[in-house]
Amino acid sequence: MSNNQVTIPEIPTDLEAALHELLLERGHIKEYDLMKALVDAGFTEFTPDLDPLAMFQSHFLLFHLLYRLQAKWLREGQGWLSIHTLAIELTPPSAISDQAWQNAQQALTIEDGVRDYYLDYNEFLKTQESDVIELIAGFWRDFGQGATTGRTACQAELSAAKRQLEIHDTTESLTVTLVNRQYRKLSQRHHPDKGGDAQQFHAISEARECLLAHLARRSNNP
Repeated sequence: MSNNQVTIPEIPTDLEAALHELLLERGHIKEYDLMKALVDAGFTEFTPDLDPLAMFQSHFLLFHLLYRLQAKWLREGQGWLSIHTLAIELTPPSAISDQAWQNAQQALTIEDGVRDYYLDYNEFLKTQESDVIELIAGFWRDFGQGATTGRTACQAELSAAKRQLEIHDTTESLTVTLVNRQYRKLSQRHHPDKGGDAQQFHAISEARECLLAHLARRSNNP
């Protein structure tokens, strides 16, 4: 087998069943909450982690599976799976009109950079920690809101993001190392798995994304 050939693992039937049941039961659910629910169901590979690479791998694996199941469940008539980090939702067949079914089927034939990225298992295998840090610098935000909108909002919230991460230095002294160090320190305090508040943890995660995106743009446009 050549290095370009990758065997994509089959989706375990028990994992597919657990995802289907959870999504129908919850209506819509955030990515972090879905990962927690899967861990509670015994799928520990989705355990949230503070390490950037481990966090990315859990995130990518979940979305890779969701996008594969999106097409599979639509083909089998089990519903339409809408995928976003803030809202993952499975609409049952009974709630989908004939026109909506046609629209969903057509959507899967249209080129989608996000879907194609997650379906490429090579991306999961080849990504290293340095790549993950770069991705976190705004990749997900741009996909979720559109590049222009995400960047404008991030720039406007720069000062608030620095306060959220307890960074009181000037913009000139802001560095990736400083942002990640503050994030790790505050994550130890606020991570839900460590008894912290989930909303506060989400806030510091968003603040880090904002600041890293700002640093990435400043690096690309000195």
